[in-house]
Amino acid sequence: MTNWYVTIGPDSETSSGFWRFLANPKSMTKEEQLQHILNLHGQFLTFQNSFYLSKEGTLDPRIPESLYQVIIGLKDQPGFLQFWNSRKSIFFKEYRQYVDEILKSSESVSKGIYSSNKSEK
Repeated sequence: MTNWYVTIGPDSETSSGFWRFLANPKSMTKEEQLQHILNLHGQFLTFQNSFYLSKEGTLDPRIPESLYQVIIGLKDQPGFLQFWNSRKSIFFKEYRQYVDEILKSSESVSKGIYSSNKSEK
């Protein structure tokens, strides 16, 4: 996760492309969309691993709690929803149910990094 943030953050082309994908994936080519979907998929495989390692007691439970907040911040973004709907079947059933429950939640991040994207739809 840290490597992903350190890699994507300073690269303005990658981070602005990711921002655009989250806000409006239809504004991108299919190839660009796939690039961001695969990027998110890699991150969510890490999230899934943390979910299970925490359940078995190997990982501090605060880590999945932190990742929960990341999902809350993303859950209303069109690009995230496109990713999840197209790739969720690849994840383990229990983890899919966990994320789907988060997506149903009315909880939101009112001052999240992605909140201004909503005005760009």
